[in-house]
Amino acid sequence: MNASGCGATVKDYGHLLSNDPVYSEKAERIAALTEDLAEILPACTDKLRPLIASNDRRRVVFHPPCTLQHGQQIRVVVEGLLRSLDIDVRVPSYAHLRCGSAGTYSISQPALASQLRDNKGVALEATEPDLIVSANIGCISHLASASKAPVRHWIELLDDILSQAHMIERWTGGGSWLRLALALAAVAVGVSSGKAASADWVRVASSPDVQVSVDTKSVTKDAHGWLRVWTKPVYASSQAAAGVQYSADMTRFVLDCSSLRYGITGGKLLDAHENVLLAFDSPADELQPVPPASKIDAVARTICATNYP
Repeated sequence: MNASGCGATVKDYGHLLSNDPVYSEKAERIAALTEDLAEILPACTDKLRPLIASNDRRRVVFHPPCTLQHGQQIRVVVEGLLRSLDIDVRVPSYAHLRCGSAGTYSISQPALASQLRDNKGVALEATEPDLIVSANIGCISHLASASKAPVRHWIELLDDILSQAHMIERWTGGGSWLRLALALAAVAVGVSSGKAASADWVRVASSPDVQVSVDTKSVTKDAHGWLRVWTKPVYASSQAAAGVQYSADMTRFVLDCSSLRYGITGGKLLDAHENVLLAFDSPADELQPVPPASKIDAVARTICATNYP
């Protein structure tokens, strides 16, 4: 369950429906099966840690919802999880006090709810955050209505820093090489302006979700005999990575056709008009085997089948 208010209620189904002859047993089972994200993910810390990009330096403050810390008795777990993943997480003073949302309370008692929100906002802003995170949609919406800093669910923050490897992972289907992708993502050079340079794109792979092309004008051969080429998947629906929405990405590959190995030396995220939203650049120090039946496999076989001088 990713909304602590929902989780607190669903966990109470067994009690609420204990006298219902039809639903009492079902309610008990549903309540017993319900777990908050904060009860699931700490067991995955060792698996998550290698997938985290270490260049996220945002100051984050966590507002623990009443439904999480009081209703479900889950305390300091989210903060501990995020800190274990090297995220700079702070907690405001008087963190045990409510924010004023409380379901319909902010509607039925708007003046008092607003005062509680403003008091909580002062405590949160005192930590000088780049981002405020919480665990319940009511708190998030209520705080965001008067916050200078963006307010999001903490799992969105985790998704952001995990998804910095998202673009590269699409090419290989994941695997042990993911650490290489994270190393590349860690040197992201940020947002740049302008459009991708003109190119001669030739489609090499297609599916209902994505069309993959290579820029034949970009192919060069280095002193090792390795080929370098730009590729571009265009997606049927908008994608998200590194905190931006994009419609296509470009990746610069280096290919050793003799051993069918590859590296990634750069990339860009593009919007629907091919404006560059994000770019990164890094040397490919060690080439990896091309995963079979992947998009990079289709690119490698197409490029390597051509006799480039």
